[in-house]
Amino acid sequence: MSNHVYIRLAGHGLIVIPRAPYSIIRSNESGEAGLETLPSSAIDVEYFSPGGTLFTRLLPDSNGAYRSKVDQYTNSPLDVVDVEAGLVAGDWQVQTSVYSCGWPAGYSIASNNFPNDPSVFDFKGREDELIFFQTAHQIPDVEQFCAPGQRIVHVEQSAEFDSITLAYEIDSEPYRQCHLVVKLPERHVVCTAQCRAHLADACFAACRNVALSFRWTPESSS
Repeated sequence: MSNHVYIRLAGHGLIVIPRAPYSIIRSNESGEAGLETLPSSAIDVEYFSPGGTLFTRLLPDSNGAYRSKVDQYTNSPLDVVDVEAGLVAGDWQVQTSVYSCGWPAGYSIASNNFPNDPSVFDFKGREDELIFFQTAHQIPDVEQFCAPGQRIVHVEQSAEFDSITLAYEIDSEPYRQCHLVVKLPERHVVCTAQCRAHLADACFAACRNVALSFRWTPESSS
């Protein structure tokens, strides 16, 4: 039985609910646009169905309307996503039943097998950068996030975050990991980023931005 937890994208007057397991990327970042000029609002959604991968591209218009395209293996965009009118007019937000957050540029959204995986979904970068949230009612001091085989590079405390940066290696290649404990009024949440060491500055900046956008849904914050 699948443990995928639903997400939905809200933005551009639409609500888009992908079928899991899924991968979602902004169309103009996918490398599949060819000579076509695509708006930043357009998204490519893949559904990894039992019978094979299905694909749709959604191109929002004004006032909650949209156009769609499918590939030769997909009969209808509704085989991949459900689409409804929404109230968010601005850029895409990722919403779950527990929280919402922004979608960092340059990252796709990939479903997870929650709770076997630590997060409901992952943000994945072009070079295997990874950003994800973990929520818990009690979060340890940041120094306790250092796992065997890692060493502490930096620890920082501020009004917004407590953070720790860790160094480690995979197959002799240097990696970095950052845990940001976001101090929200209701309770705290951890936003984690990990990547190859030379990508750390950009990846950690994206992690910080998405962490600042995090909001609990009203019913989950009590």
